[in-house]
Amino acid sequence: EIVRRLCDPALRGMSMGVVTFSEAQREEIERQLSRKIAKWGLENAAYGGEEPVFVKNLESVQGDERDCILFSVCYGAGKDGKLSLNFGPLNRAGGARRLNVAITRAREETLVFTGLSAGQIDCNRTSSEGVAALAKFLGYAERGVLPLPFGGEKESAGGYLARELGRYGYRCVCGGEGLPDVAVCDPRGRGYLCGVLFGDGGETLRDRALRFSLLKRAGWELLTAESLPLCLNPAREIARIRERLDRLCGGGREPVRYARAYRAVPATAQETPAFITGGEHDGELRARIREIVSTEEPVSRAFLKKRVLATFGIPAGNARAERRLDELIAGCFLRSVRAVGTEYFYRRRSSLSEGFRTEEGAPPRREGEDFTVFEMVSLLKGVLEERAPLREEEIPAVVRGVYPSASRGERFLGFLKDCVSYGEERGVFTRSASDLISLA
Repeated sequence: EIVRRLCDPALRGMSMGVVTFSEAQREEIERQLSRKIAKWGLENAAYGGEEPVFVKNLESVQGDERDCILFSVCYGAGKDGKLSLNFGPLNRAGGARRLNVAITRAREETLVFTGLSAGQIDCNRTSSEGVAALAKFLGYAERGVLPLPFGGEKESAGGYLARELGRYGYRCVCGGEGLPDVAVCDPRGRGYLCGVLFGDGGETLRDRALRFSLLKRAGWELLTAESLPLCLNPAREIARIRERLDRLCGGGREPVRYARAYRAVPATAQETPAFITGGEHDGELRARIREIVSTEEPVSRAFLKKRVLATFGIPAGNARAERRLDELIAGCFLRSVRAVGTEYFYRRRSSLSEGFRTEEGAPPRREGEDFTVFEMVSLLKGVLEERAPLREEEIPAVVRGVYPSASRGERFLGFLKDCVSYGEERGVFTRSASDLISLA
């Protein structure tokens, strides 16, 4: 096939590369190819251009591209008709990723050379993601239809993408006159948010570029996608496209509607724990407790004690000092409310519903006990008003977008789950069967 293309004036201008499954295949193909090229006097055509013909195995082809890739599978059933499911590097961890790299090296065309059909690979006999990906790829090469993971072979890549994005609240229109392959509606009711173009619909690169240009001129915000990556790793591709959509919706911005600046009581001294436990400064300490509650309300009991110690320059973690602070807090007769098992002190009832506080400089808050459930509910409410619904596992990343210093530990994750449950109980959020968190 390589010799035929090098001899054809119409195909000679296309650069070529060969990808094999193993080093042994690479050596054998390279040996035979060298003999053929020498026999036909094609050295200059094969190796004299800007992109010479290459022969590389699956593990060393990353970063290379050619107009046409010849993909050599070189595996098949034995003389007894049985197929071993050992495909070398494909069976190892990351095998699906290696395959994805190999089959996406072509700019215009991929030719698959194999004596193996997709139907011969019984994926029930192996847990290898790489082998399953190979079966999908061979099925696509045989029939030209992607065996998408949930929609069956009759569903187009665009239809599958539209259905998956619909689970996140993005309504989509597939195709139509003057539309991209998938037109994504703006969830805020502002027409179309953007369009998605697939690059493997049988059109040439020139046709695709022309279509892209025409849609751009018509005012479309465009994303590009490929069917094969969507088939081989749907979760990653859906996440990539959805991240772009969320940014277009404003999901990457801080939801300023409910944000206000954090006002912190400044440190005024550098004392020792004896300043707390000695008893001589109880009046000053009670005044400081009230000042912190008044300025930084609402605050949890644990955070209030942290702040008292911090404003007097005393390291946290002194059990005796904290016990004494509990006694002093009790003597201040502060207003308080309990939420998700935590006691919060406040001066004004309205402070419990005034949104969330953003921090500048050295952030005073890090753990769940430092924040309040009321603020987290307001923060998530603001985010959900600006973007599509969230999965519960995405919430920590959203919170750290506003509070980069927030803890990454299990206790903080538990606190965020409690905040979502608190919002659900009060009718702020609703949760779907697929664990999507939306505004009620």
